[in-house]
Amino acid sequence: VTIHVSLRDAIDLVTQESVLRTIELAHRAGRAYGIASPRIAVAGLNPHAGENGMFGREDLDIIAPAISRARELGINA
Repeated sequence: VTIHVSLRDAIDLVTQESVLRTIELAHRAGRAYGIASPRIAVAGLNPHAGENGMFGREDLDIIAPAISRARELGINA
């Protein structure tokens, strides 16, 4: 989702839009390499993907909704 920035700045750059854009890019790349239906794995930001908010809410509030939107678009994420 982020490239060549400090960890402190990277967290602020994780938005629903940037996560969805990255999922879409990975999907298109898989298709370009001949994979008919790519499966896109999405890592959590916080330890254990936030443990339902115990270690931050980014996974619940940003990453999960982006994955849901990608699925609505027909992407296997």
